[in-house]
Amino acid sequence: SDIQGITVVNVASKELLLAVTPGTGELIAWDLTSSTQCDRFSVAQVAGQGAYDIVTSADGSTAFVSLRKSSPLSGAVAVISLPAIALCDGSAAGTVQWLTTPGAAAGLGPMAISPDGSKLAVGGRFASTCLDQIKAADGTTNVDTQVGCYRVFVLDVATKTWLQFGTNLSMPTRP
Repeated sequence: SDIQGITVVNVASKELLLAVTPGTGELIAWDLTSSTQCDRFSVAQVAGQGAYDIVTSADGSTAFVSLRKSSPLSGAVAVISLPAIALCDGSAAGTVQWLTTPGAAAGLGPMAISPDGSKLAVGGRFASTCLDQIKAADGTTNVDTQVGCYRVFVLDVATKTWLQFGTNLSMPTRP
């Protein structure tokens, strides 16, 4: 199957290449130290959910995978133990936990973790559309239009709670 997100991390004296697949919702781990596939398992929360991006915590303890399914729309962040993946014995699948974003369902995509590992930013798209404005052909008139409604959710990694921005549960990407 195709690979969407990929990262390399050192855990338990192993260099692991971790990749996720949108078609099957799997995490695939290769042990680059021994040049072997170490583990392969589903991180999907519901059937048909794809895995889109993967990042690892600064302390090397946790992998985060963004998940998305289009119909019905669903998304979550899978949280997996990196030391369990490094065991290469199939036990990592038993460590998967899921965090759903607050508010309306959102299919999740790109992620980034802060340099100190304290915050995880996750991009998501809602099923609904949002109002935006574009310039008309004359270049001066603004015209209202409906566009995909994307948001950025931010997770406090230590407490596994989603941050709020004033009264908003996420940061909008449109005015």
